[in-house]
Amino acid sequence: MADFYPFVVVKSNVPVKKLYYSFRIFNISTNKIVSDSGKKIKEGVKYPLKNNYQTELFTVISSVDSAKDMLIEFTLYKRDGVTFTVVIDKKIITNIVSEFTFDNIKNNKIKYDFVNYMEANGITKVVNGVNKNLVKLNITNKRIFVSTQHPVGDELDPFTKEKIQQGLLSRLKEKYPDQNRTNLCGPAAFFYCVLNANANIYKKIVKDLWEKGETQVNDLKIKPDKDGARTVKNYFDSNDQPLIPAVDWITLGSLRDSANIIFDYTIELGESPTAVSPPGDVLEWFRLIGFKKVIFYHIGENKFKALIETSNYDAKKYFIVLLTSSSILKGQTRHSNVIPTHWVVLDDNIKVAGNLVNSSSLKSQFVSFKAFSWGESFEQNSNLTLDELISYTWGVYIYERGLA
Repeated sequence: MADFYPFVVVKSNVPVKKLYYSFRIFNISTNKIVSDSGKKIKEGVKYPLKNNYQTELFTVISSVDSAKDMLIEFTLYKRDGVTFTVVIDKKIITNIVSEFTFDNIKNNKIKYDFVNYMEANGITKVVNGVNKNLVKLNITNKRIFVSTQHPVGDELDPFTKEKIQQGLLSRLKEKYPDQNRTNLCGPAAFFYCVLNANANIYKKIVKDLWEKGETQVNDLKIKPDKDGARTVKNYFDSNDQPLIPAVDWITLGSLRDSANIIFDYTIELGESPTAVSPPGDVLEWFRLIGFKKVIFYHIGENKFKALIETSNYDAKKYFIVLLTSSSILKGQTRHSNVIPTHWVVLDDNIKVAGNLVNSSSLKSQFVSFKAFSWGESFEQNSNLTLDELISYTWGVYIYERGLA
């Protein structure tokens, strides 16, 4: 756990004594408002700006990974006598909570998203709070995605316009889709590549799906079924915690549901075969959207040779996708039944004894690497040998990073 101290900076020509604010922090993964551990700021309460046009520090005690999913929603008021006028309404700040460490604040390492409010001749005006980095979603006559547990109008409705916009901004800032407690690692690996190859395409997909329930990029069509991913059953557990962030359900769940010919995919089916992404589906998604393949090694081919081949491609310049087992990742249980159950994307190349894996690497030695999965970058499992990694590898698929 770590401490974070988010705050907002306002730039204005209005006397500071006339400016008040309220802000709240929303966690897109938990679908909940975050409380101020310092107990200085409460949701919905108006506070005067400090003389330096800054808010008080909001204290968050959280893991770094959780703080990356926390966004600030800020409202600015102008006070005239006893009247408060909203001049900037619910602006979503592009700085995420994980940026506000003590070290970053002290050493001025944060590129602040300033809230600008300027008046001409002292005339109060209302400014649109949606910032330029946010994709504006248009509300249609009928909502496309609905949770049966917390439907439209419910306080915990996860698919509101505001929450999806917040989730989208979070994904554009920290480009790690998160399947969380669903069995959607295949779509997560795919969208990790899309998001890091072309953020504009990712934004289009989210916007189209939320507004229209379907999208097309190049030859890839995504159209979830109304009784499948669009009507979400068992989205929340018994403690009202979502099983997956809403923005990730819209992308990952929709893609998986679109690929199912016979059965609709909903969370109600849990860890069912309808969620598992076989190689044929994943490779087809990459092909249809327009990724250019470099080299493939399928199940049954020389696994050691496949891992050696990855050394020829810098993981920062190519997408190296592995069909493997979660057993290779730090903190995960080592399974004795070696079957392909998990998709990851390498964030760093595989090394043995400090060198890129090669034909001279000893299979008894430990490996090191980093791989994207579950919304973050994992290191290898402890004391994982090259021989074990080979046994857990079922497919290696390498793509160029470009996507248009």
